Amino acid sequence: MTEPYRDTEPRRRRRRAGQGKRDVLHGARRVIALRGADATRFRDVADETGSAVSTLQYSFGSREDLIIAALEDAAEADLERARQAAAAVSGAVARLRALVRESVIAGSDETTREQWLVWVEYWRAAARDSELRSGSAAVYARWRTLVGDILADGREAGDFRSDLDTDQAAIHARKPLRVGAGRQERRHQPRTD
Repeated sequence: MTEPYRDTEPRRRRRRAGQGKRDVLHGARRVIALRGADATRFRDVADETGSAVSTLQYSFGSREDLIIAALEDAAEADLERARQAAAAVSGAVARLRALVRESVIAGSDETTREQWLVWVEYWRAAARDSELRSGSAAVYARWRTLVGDILADGREAGDFRSDLDTDQAAIHARKPLRVGAGRQERRHQPRTD
């Protein structure tokens, strides 16, 4: 005789035990890129990562804290990628080119698009949130240091003018990299003319 209720029970999706915080932050970044920071909910991140909503609440406290952690993690990851790109080549000019290439002239794959969308959300959220604003200022200070160090090395090596003010040049050099985010995103928008 067959069991009448054998296949009628709803199937529970298996949750990955011990979901790492880094995996959760990456999943939150994907959701933020898709939905925007304001529309991202615990349920969305739980669905993306296979975590329980209660685990996310316990780990991060609030939805805002999860979003802040994800945005700050994304900013640090982008900075680290730029550092690695610059460190992979020798010479100040090559290092500066590698940094720009990594920051602005990135590929047009979905991962790159997602990174830019998260950056846009980070800037947008930082304009309204004092905690993110101070975190954003700290990230930009580290960017300026990275660019300034490359410029100082180039000045010492004779690649750049000897009277180059590396601090001011680093501030001005970062502006095109910020503008690059908008240009990168516009490349993915359909034309409406």
